[in-house]
Amino acid sequence: MVPVPARLSRPHPAAAHYRDNTDDHQVSRAALTRSVRILHALAVGAEGRGHKVTSPNLPKRERSPRDSAKETVPHLVITIGPRPYSLGISEEKVLLRGVWEERRRFAEQYRRDYALYSRTERLKPYDSEATGRLTIALVAAGYREGRPSAWGDRRSWTLEDKLPEVLRELELRAVEDAEREAEQQRQAAERRRRWEEAMEQARARFVEADRAKILRAQIAAQQEAVETASYLAELEATHGDTPESAEWIAWVRD
Repeated sequence: MVPVPARLSRPHPAAAHYRDNTDDHQVSRAALTRSVRILHALAVGAEGRGHKVTSPNLPKRERSPRDSAKETVPHLVITIGPRPYSLGISEEKVLLRGVWEERRRFAEQYRRDYALYSRTERLKPYDSEATGRLTIALVAAGYREGRPSAWGDRRSWTLEDKLPEVLRELELRAVEDAEREAEQQRQAAERRRRWEEAMEQARARFVEADRAKILRAQIAAQQEAVETASYLAELEATHGDTPESAEWIAWVRD
């Protein structure tokens, strides 16, 4: 069970951070209190299982009117072991408030600058079409066939009922990710071993080739020495008494 309090006076720090960071709200003002209580319950439940819970450590982002108002943003980070998993909470048909605020400011400035010509309609409130149906989704989560990455309100259940499933899914992903990383490390170690083995074989082949080269050079030198000695002996025998050959014979002997 992951109990969600009916009333909340001291929310978990991550839930309080979410509550105060209005630019990243993607729920209506009517559903905000409920979404804070849900994130609080998830945070407390995760910490009760020994996991770490924090707010997203993201730099302050300047919103633009051109940004997508349907972007899923993280609101809670649950770290299981060394692996963080980001979750975002949203409401059906509610725009990202920070983007909507930028669009509103842009439209108002345009009306002021072009008051005589502008007939731009005022933007509807970002939560004007809110349905009250909340969803929690993994942000930037890899696809896993047949596995959930989002949980929401339905006719047969509420999002609060699904919070235990959210934590179980995160824990299952953490186990799978650990196994995959261990396998990747094993494969990397095997590739390293094969590389080192290939390098050792290459070094051995280089040494053998170098030795063979030296051997061939020594054999060639020996053969040349034998042939030179034979030539010198024959030269001395046939022309040793010839003055014209004396200088050449002396050079060959040296």
